[in-house]
Amino acid sequence: MVERYKGETILASWVADADDLRNFAPQVNSWWKRIFLPSELRKEYEKISTGAAIEVVFREDAFFVGRWGCSSDLYDYVLVHDTWMQFIGDEGSQIPVPLARGAKADAERIAAHYAALDTRTREASARQFAEERAKPTPNNRLLHFVEAHLAWLLLGVFVLLPLFMLAISFLT
Repeated sequence: MVERYKGETILASWVADADDLRNFAPQVNSWWKRIFLPSELRKEYEKISTGAAIEVVFREDAFFVGRWGCSSDLYDYVLVHDTWMQFIGDEGSQIPVPLARGAKADAERIAAHYAALDTRTREASARQFAEERAKPTPNNRLLHFVEAHLAWLLLGVFVLLPLFMLAISFLT
């Protein structure tokens, strides 16, 4: 069981029993060879062979598969398949999560929720970047000047400056 905290918000949870895990097992077995799975998650998925059930819990900030947990911020996309969910992150990291019978609607709702959360986070980050860029600091002024006059600066540095240096060398 996942340790519970007072006041936490659980978006969805289910228990994948032995039948659900049997349907999920082919996915996991193919993933063992192709991708890196954290060792704690591998231990949870080893329960498939013993017939034990695995609890899956989704919170606003994280998701848990058995005792293994991970921040939801690490994964950009969530795909929902018939018997499992696929969390895809930067640099190709992927986590397969088993579905229980009747949990596909909850899984699709969770995927939509995490996608909306990711969109809000990206928009806030872009807005913060734009605000920082609009501040009248010396670095921002220099950056605006370089952006506005890039062609002239390149011409001056790579053409006029070498010509000037060459002219000085001939005069001396």
